[in-house]
Order: sequence, then C-alpha cells, then structure tokens
Amino acid sequence: MVDEVTVEELTEPAEEAGADSPSRAWTPVARVLVLPRSTFARLVAEDIAAWPAAIGVLAFAAVAKAALAVGLAVRAAKGTSFLAALGIRYGADVLGPLVFALAAAGVLLPAQRLWQGDASFRRLLSAVSVALVPLALRDVVQAGYMAATRNVLLHPGLSALLAPPPHSVLGRVAYALLGQVDAFTLWALVLLTLAVTVTHGRGWLRPTFAALGVALAAALVGALPSLAFAALLFR
Repeated sequence: MVDEVTVEELTEPAEEAGADSPSRAWTPVARVLVLPRSTFARLVAEDIAAWPAAIGVLAFAAVAKAALAVGLAVRAAKGTSFLAALGIRYGADVLGPLVFALAAAGVLLPAQRLWQGDASFRRLLSAVSVALVPLALRDVVQAGYMAATRNVLLHPGLSALLAPPPHSVLGRVAYALLGQVDAFTLWALVLLTLAVTVTHGRGWLRPTFAALGVALAAALVGALPSLAFAALLFR
C-alpha cells in the first residue's frame, strides 16, 4: 500500500475533527514509525499539537536509560568523576530532543517564510518532535543492553570504533561525532527531512537541504557532551 496523502486531501477531515484531544496528540507518535508521510501531512492539515506527546516519550525513555546507567555505576562503586561524566552524557540525552526541536523549528520558520511557506511555529515544532521518535526506540534498546549485560554503555553508536577515545583533538572530535551515528539517528534524519518537506508543501530540494543543515549543526553541538565525557574519564 502506498503511503501517499496530501495536505489538501486532509483539509476537510481537519475541519470536522475539532479541538485537539489526547488521543489525537498521541497517535502520530506511534503512527510515524509505519506511515510517516501521511502522519506529517495529517499533522499539518489538522494542526495537531503532537510535540508535548513526542517530547514526553523521548524524555521518558532517556530518563529511564539514564537512571539505569547511574544505578549500575553506583552499584559498581564508581567514583565521582565517572558519575559526573554520566550526568553530562545522559543529561544531554534527556534535554537534547526538546532543545533541538525548539531550535530547529525556530530556524525553519523564517526559512519557510523566505520560501513562501506558511507553516506555523507549532506545526513545525510538532513535525520536528515527532520525527525524533526513533531516538526513543534507541534509548530503549540501549537500556535493554545495559540491563542484560549489567554494564554501563560508555561508547554508543560508532564511537566504539575509536574506543577508548584518542588523546588527539581530532581523534576526540571524531569519537564524539561517531557516537551520534547509529541506525536510529539515521532513521530520525530521514523522518526529519520528510517532515520539513511535507510541512513546507512547496517542493522538496530546499527543505531537504535545510533539514540536513539543521541536523549537521545539531551534530556539532551534540558532540560537546561526548567531548566533556571523554575529557573526564579518559585523560
């Protein structure tokens, strides 16, 4: 079945839907994993405020993973430097999605106006937040790994290729950037590109480059907690 729904086709149902309900806000969070294009089209057409639900799911998964990591560290009698490093890394996982969603929507709003788009900040915020849902699945998988092995995950993503972190500056930057690369972040990147394209509704080339630019900037900023983590534990 082709997942092809346009904003125009959803306009009439949107008028009959009425105000946002909790079920309407939560549905896109699960639906985007299987029907992404029609989910983003419905978000735009019906102006569903799905961002609190999406950010809530992301925060819950990240907090659960962080609590498990800290619990394992305390049980293993790790020192204060280790706990501080975990606080930086896993704290960034908790706050990162909300900060990214707000910043991305804030950057994309004037960009859309420049391209004659008319999406509101709330629609952009909801679309970007929902696009990040695969990161919650990543946190669940990583938490499951830690629970099964009874070990704290120190080198997520492709950073394991350079573990322990090199002492050179370039090596540590590469370590920090690779730590953000995994199947779930790539999945979220694809959804983000689709979200921006569907929300814009006027072509795909410029929205695609805008989404990739925002993701690249986020990767550079997101590398900072990993750099601090490496500096505390691997001097």
